[in-house]
Amino acid sequence: MDDSTANEKFRFTIDQLRLLPEKLHLGESVVTPANDRVSSLEALAIICRRLSEPGKLHTVACEFGHSKAATSRIFLATIRRLYDLHRDILSFNSQVVERRVSLYCAAMVL
Repeated sequence: MDDSTANEKFRFTIDQLRLLPEKLHLGESVVTPANDRVSSLEALAIICRRLSEPGKLHTVACEFGHSKAATSRIFLATIRRLYDLHRDILSFNSQVVERRVSLYCAAMVL
């Protein structure tokens, strides 16, 4: 894949994507509670792809050759790991989320 395509799909070039696992201290792989195992690079590519544009989980799952369930588990496990590793520098206002969660859920139904 060329860099312009990668930038469209992931918001990073290939070289930039390759740097992310090391820079984010993710280690060699991400393993889900269901024992799905992927390289940290693939896990971050799934995250970047999923966040780069609105799309169906099915589309991302097909692109990476995983089931929708496995892709969802990989996404969640990676996000949780990133949060665990970097919670001290991330800003997440849980009080705001708790107050607005019903609004967020209602917006998803529309």
